[in-house]
Amino acid sequence: MKRFVVFVLVLFLIVTLMPLKAQAKATLPKIEIVKGSISAISDNTITIDKKVIKIKDDTALRLNGIKTTISDIKVGMHAIAVCETIDKDLVARLVLVFNGNLSSKTFTVVGEITSITQNAVVVSGKTIIVNDQTKIRLQGKLVSFSELKVGDRVVVHGDYSQDVYIAKEILILNHKEFEMRSYITEIGSNFLKIKDFDYQIFVNDKTSITKVGKGKISFSDLKVSDPVQIHVRLDKVTGNYFATSIVVLSFKPNTAVAIAGTVSFIDLETKTIKLSELPLLTFKFPQDYKGKVMITDLNVNDKILVLGKYIDVNTVEITNIIRFKIKLSVPKKP
Repeated sequence: MKRFVVFVLVLFLIVTLMPLKAQAKATLPKIEIVKGSISAISDNTITIDKKVIKIKDDTALRLNGIKTTISDIKVGMHAIAVCETIDKDLVARLVLVFNGNLSSKTFTVVGEITSITQNAVVVSGKTIIVNDQTKIRLQGKLVSFSELKVGDRVVVHGDYSQDVYIAKEILILNHKEFEMRSYITEIGSNFLKIKDFDYQIFVNDKTSITKVGKGKISFSDLKVSDPVQIHVRLDKVTGNYFATSIVVLSFKPNTAVAIAGTVSFIDLETKTIKLSELPLLTFKFPQDYKGKVMITDLNVNDKILVLGKYIDVNTVEITNIIRFKIKLSVPKKP
């Protein structure tokens, strides 16, 4: 059996927020990369190199480069796991499993994005090509290339030949600056938390807080369960996330909508699309979709009108699609 070589950069810091007081310095745990033969498997753990690693719902699992489940992984296979320590447990962000020899042409790089071009990113000094086959994931969900930002902490896995690196998968660990649509789940004296984001988001006197149809409001006007769109910035000094703006949305579930825009992202695996004018919304084809325009009929840059209904603040279920050949105006935030 030939020995395999996997080039990784380890022991870099990623940001996590524990229940801290405002302005307190956050603990920055290390990402650990564990590689070796799998010696044990349970329903939600695998053991690699005598280390027990937890597998969660948003852990990306790949068997010979193909999406898989823990039931397909067997003792004796070789694996590379990118892990974060959470409550003293090793929790896998990404696990790459191989049932044969690991190719020396496979690479895994962990680091910060220092540059982005139209079809490449630079991570830890390596220029890595991104193509239409590259899968980009954030919190276990597929996202578009436009989600990547300079300063993001990422794990990149792919193939290389003669110093040409091509990304198969990019896993976003931390955004430096980004926007989210979600619901408020907790409000503290100077922070809030939202659904599907594990960390506290601090609010200060520079945070702009508004409500659709009402204008400027105060932090005390916010309520748990409010649907919001938040622009968040990561402070590298404190390790905390700060909200630069909070917009309370006038959202109601199951509301029928008609939204026009330009197709910017198509994912056949999850049967979802995105529009460049509303990048935070995901448009999903249901299993019983009866419209004439199918997802396989669409191309990036198509001008379309989506008819559907809101499932939640982030997702519209599609009932029909109409394609246009005219320039569409930018829709307002719902």
